[in-house]
Amino acid sequence: MMTVQLYLVTFMVLLIDWSGSTKIDLENDKSWTNVCGFDSGDGGMQVSGKLLSVIEDPEKGTLVLVENKHSDVYIKCVNEKGNAKIYDENGHVLAESNPEASSVQLLLWKAKLTTFWKSEKYLKCTKRSTGCSVTVIEIKDGTQFRSNCTQGEGEGEEGVLWCNVKDWLENAFATKNHMMECNETDQYDNEAHYKFSIFNQETKKWNNCGEYDQDRKKTHRDQNVHFMKCKTSGLAVWGEESLLVKMEKIHASKTSIGLSFLGAGPDCQESTYFMIEDNSNESVEPFLSKSSSLVIAVLLFILFMILFVCVLKVCKGKMLTYEPSRTLTSFTNQSILICQ
Repeated sequence: MMTVQLYLVTFMVLLIDWSGSTKIDLENDKSWTNVCGFDSGDGGMQVSGKLLSVIEDPEKGTLVLVENKHSDVYIKCVNEKGNAKIYDENGHVLAESNPEASSVQLLLWKAKLTTFWKSEKYLKCTKRSTGCSVTVIEIKDGTQFRSNCTQGEGEGEEGVLWCNVKDWLENAFATKNHMMECNETDQYDNEAHYKFSIFNQETKKWNNCGEYDQDRKKTHRDQNVHFMKCKTSGLAVWGEESLLVKMEKIHASKTSIGLSFLGAGPDCQESTYFMIEDNSNESVEPFLSKSSSLVIAVLLFILFMILFVCVLKVCKGKMLTYEPSRTLTSFTNQSILICQ
């Protein structure tokens, strides 16, 4: 009996170990997608993770939209001539290979680790003019930061999209300094102002959205903003294709406000991005995947078998302790009581 129990326990441990090792292997099995290439054709940049889209922005160049809900996001620089390096927007080396190696990779975001800001990274592969650069953007889909968008109804509301952005703003207000790029708040001339815009795939431009209070009246105070109102005329039909929304935080400088004709920039500026879509007909995803459900079912079956064997052993031991002098009726009654 002890041998049977030992086999069952050993089998359960091996099953758990197998399921864990399988998960690790899947996580380490990266697939790469090209997102930019050298003019010389001997290198480029690749991304690993959930790639949503690659679009061209007239101001920032190539935008690589990714999601880290279920997997890590990596960027790789490939240089067939060797000594591959990844640089940031200030020319600092973030990762480099051995002189003999032709590629180097860099972890951008861990799976399921989402912050409200720090969702935009400019990266370049090699400093030469033949190299290439991209801006990788971690997209939020509303799982953690909620939004509720509906098409406008009634006269004058054709081609209008209303989105409740109160949750976005509350998260922005509550974010600690170390979790954002513009973290030297005491050094800026003005407090942050927030603005919203959606990307037009046809014109390759960002269309600004209006800011409204809870009564859907125009407001210029960020604390009172509940809704953004965006014109979707000329955009892909909402419900058939997702819309990319950019939320910007801007610390305007005194020069940019008082002497705007000089073209002075803000003291600091950063952005976060959301992908919004029509979820009215979307089915709810199951809480557990099929593979997870199968593993749990097997474990529960094994546990039940162990308990069943233990109960049989106890009942058998009790039944063997009866006295031969007792009648068959007495023995039967006692056995039934013991097993109950």
